[in-house]
Amino acid sequence: MRRRTLLGTAGAAIAAGCLEDDEATDDTDENGNDGADNIDENGDNEAETEESVDDEDGERTEAMAFPPGTSEDGIDDPERLEAAYTDIIGETTYQYRDSFTMSEMDGGQEWSESMTLTADPEREQYRYERERDGIAEAEESAGFVDGDDSFVRQDGTVERDEFDAANAIGRPVELQPELLEGLTFEYDESRTGEQPAVHAFSAVEYDGLFDDQVDPIGDPTGDLLVDEDGLLYEFTGTLVFTNDGEEVEYDLEWSFSEVGEASVTEPDWLEDAPEPVETYDGFLDPVDDYDGPTDATGRSHVTIGVGEGRTGFRFDPIAVVVDAGTTVRWEWSDHELQHNVASVDDEFRSDLTGEPGATFEHTFEETGVYRYVCEPHETVKRGVVEVV
Repeated sequence: MRRRTLLGTAGAAIAAGCLEDDEATDDTDENGNDGADNIDENGDNEAETEESVDDEDGERTEAMAFPPGTSEDGIDDPERLEAAYTDIIGETTYQYRDSFTMSEMDGGQEWSESMTLTADPEREQYRYERERDGIAEAEESAGFVDGDDSFVRQDGTVERDEFDAANAIGRPVELQPELLEGLTFEYDESRTGEQPAVHAFSAVEYDGLFDDQVDPIGDPTGDLLVDEDGLLYEFTGTLVFTNDGEEVEYDLEWSFSEVGEASVTEPDWLEDAPEPVETYDGFLDPVDDYDGPTDATGRSHVTIGVGEGRTGFRFDPIAVVVDAGTTVRWEWSDHELQHNVASVDDEFRSDLTGEPGATFEHTFEETGVYRYVCEPHETVKRGVVEVV
């Protein structure tokens, strides 16, 4: 194999010794250039040279540079390798596949999942298909992410679901670094070169992979293939551990393909996606069960419940659209929790009270969007009056 190296002072001395026995002792090349021009200020030769090595058949082949953070001893600097890997998958297109099975060793519960993800990070587009079986009822789902828009299709229904999408597209970003930092890998020369420009490393022991509630059993088994640039190209392995008294076997595989060549296309089912819900620049994102504003135009008076819902941390309706000149009355429920109504722009503010049946009114004369909160619970209890 051929290894591309930068010859240092020692390498230059060895090369010079070889030349002494050669009939051609002239230091100039065919163009009359002196090789000394390539010596840097430290006396090192900066010219990139090639070192040939024999494979097992005695043929001359080309060697590979080690990936960042690795050497013939193994993965020496996981953080450096992780940084190189993260840069690659953050800047180029790729297709990623993974699958895992978790099974209780006593023949109990088993859970399996597989996913294929096609990614274009620069365009912020991702498409994935996933299958699950085991703990929950077997299911198939698909997702598509385009910038800030996230869609999931399951059981023939298309929904907007940022949580599911984030979990899917985050897998190649989060799982691999976790294993790099939590396992010890040694260099496996026997498998290196099985695929072009790929080095092999074997997992040999646990190094903080699990938290205090999970105890590893024995040593891990796993083969990690890494290309010269640091792409964690492929992994196949098994981890065994005890969790809540149960011995669990975790079989994991992942692989990358079409790096730099993958293309993300919109799925046909995207035409069934619902229209986006108005959240008023994300103000209502923290509010549970919010499905859009209520149209109350054409009415002179509108009532909004305070302290509604199972826990009492809800306005009902959460957002309402009214005409200019409409009077809105907030009425306290019988939850007897302390609530108030306070505009974030100081347009209006009620007293803090838990008295059932208490009311507060405000007439909206000017068009605009009026955001308000219950101050004791403002992180989750929010409302909007949109005046048109």
